[in-house]
Amino acid sequence: MINFFATGNDIFAAGLDLNFITPADSRSANFASRSQTLRESFSIAINVFRLMERDKINFVLIGLAPDILFRDADNNLTADAFDDNLQTLDAYIRLCAANGAKPVGVILPCAPSVREHYGKQFVTPLKNILTEFERLYPFHVVNLFDYNFAEELFFDDMRLIPNGAELISSILMVNLYIFEFFTEEELRRLNYLYFNLLSFAMDKNFFNGLMEKIFAGTVAELRRKEKIRLAFVTDHAAVWCGDELYNRFAENPRFETTVFLCRGTESTEQDFQHDLAQFQAAGINVVGISDLRTQTPPQDVIIFLRPYIDNLSANFQPEVLTPQTLIACINYSYQLLIPHGIYDLLVYKLAWKFFFDTEPTRKLFDDNCNVGIPRGVASGLPKMDFFADTSRATFPWKMTRPDAKKIIWAPHHSFSKNDSYHLATFQWNYQFMYEFAKNHPETSWVVKPHPRLELTAVETGLFPDLAAYENYLRAWDDLPNAQVYTGGYYQAIFATSDGMIHDSGSFIAEYQFTGKPMIYLVNGGSTNYTELGEKILSVSYCVDGKNFDAIAAALQKIFIEGNDPLKSERQKIFDELLNYRRFNGMSATDFIYKTITDELH
Repeated sequence: MINFFATGNDIFAAGLDLNFITPADSRSANFASRSQTLRESFSIAINVFRLMERDKINFVLIGLAPDILFRDADNNLTADAFDDNLQTLDAYIRLCAANGAKPVGVILPCAPSVREHYGKQFVTPLKNILTEFERLYPFHVVNLFDYNFAEELFFDDMRLIPNGAELISSILMVNLYIFEFFTEEELRRLNYLYFNLLSFAMDKNFFNGLMEKIFAGTVAELRRKEKIRLAFVTDHAAVWCGDELYNRFAENPRFETTVFLCRGTESTEQDFQHDLAQFQAAGINVVGISDLRTQTPPQDVIIFLRPYIDNLSANFQPEVLTPQTLIACINYSYQLLIPHGIYDLLVYKLAWKFFFDTEPTRKLFDDNCNVGIPRGVASGLPKMDFFADTSRATFPWKMTRPDAKKIIWAPHHSFSKNDSYHLATFQWNYQFMYEFAKNHPETSWVVKPHPRLELTAVETGLFPDLAAYENYLRAWDDLPNAQVYTGGYYQAIFATSDGMIHDSGSFIAEYQFTGKPMIYLVNGGSTNYTELGEKILSVSYCVDGKNFDAIAAALQKIFIEGNDPLKSERQKIFDELLNYRRFNGMSATDFIYKTITDELH
């Protein structure tokens, strides 16, 4: 048995996706068909109501093409058809009301290139008539014609492609909610993909207000639960937010806390197992998911550690998750580069809470996201809390001399032609760096490659295969004064080092927490840094990544000889932009934990 149905022509037949209108327990039918006239729509409705008991149909969607009032029985455009169609629409609305169903007139959209053709000649009379019917009857109108839909959403002048059908159906659902045909509870059972579609079509203030109401309903339910299932979800240990935040939730009896580590396309099996072992060694309740089709238990709160969720398992995808599960996200790194095409990522818009690294980053995304990020806050990164007290930090550096200078080299991966950013200099200096370390026993090295470096190194042909890349790293490990370190838990390495040389992104800011000097290897590409990135680099030692003589001179002067004239300037920039403890009056861990628990308790 159905509880609502739709009629209309082939535009409505193809342009209505009931999956984006129907909550899980609703039943519906789309009786729209090719060249269906208003008279035929009315006849279909008569037959449906004959077969149904009164009050079983909740509402009816009456699809109205912009020129519907001027189509005769043969579907030809004639002025004489107007009066007959007017009477038919009036009878259709009264038929619905007589059977306990609420009629909804839906003015269908058309491509921007033909909108003027339907303007005053057809649409204005239709709007006027519908306005009068709204006054006379319990009748509602959804005007999709006036939405500025993009041309690419249409096959032709009026027929929508599937993405277009999803979008207009999402808008319809919101209007039905506004008409009180559906409750907020029913709306919360629709998936996050649905709400993401809405974000591109609705007024930003309306959209954000709607999301606030929906989240408030979920929060109210979770407050009544004895146990809240909370998950940290990531595809790399390298972006881990730190044990302290996990432990705070794990020690709270209200929370059942789990870490889900998904092996995405960027990880080898070896990397995945290494990351899994790191979490297990730290006593984390971690579930490793190597097959992304693996089903996982439902969660109440999910904390993503990156806004990129495509690499996660099926149950963490937006077409599966609904607002009955709250999404939070901790920005995994400092935003030192102007983003390319990520401002409107789903997680930014639909996170119940989004925790940014700094206020400049929060403002950057709030200004550029199409609906803003009203639930975003600048918390700082919890993994940086480690540096509040490093007095007991230890790391087993390989030393050939007791006074050797401890240096971190962190090469980036971005030297592929297809990469959005061009930071990496590894492709030029990887052999030079090895030879320098080998020939300078007065130094000790930790090589901290980006997790994606091995894939890029092979895909670009820099190394013929993965084995050759692994042999290169093994050569570093075989040096008496060097070792390779991958994965997370690198804070102790930072704290016990004397300096870092790199071409990475987030490490530009992260290493500032040590107060120690940093050599930044410049690619010379078209990379654009944010204001935050530019200010930090202005007090850093920047060297051309292809100029081996300049690199050697900088290593000698700054690290080996300990000449650091920019130290006081770095401290000023740190206090101005990165010192979140001073801004918030607490650690990032405390800020995030308090923000979440205060609302859920």
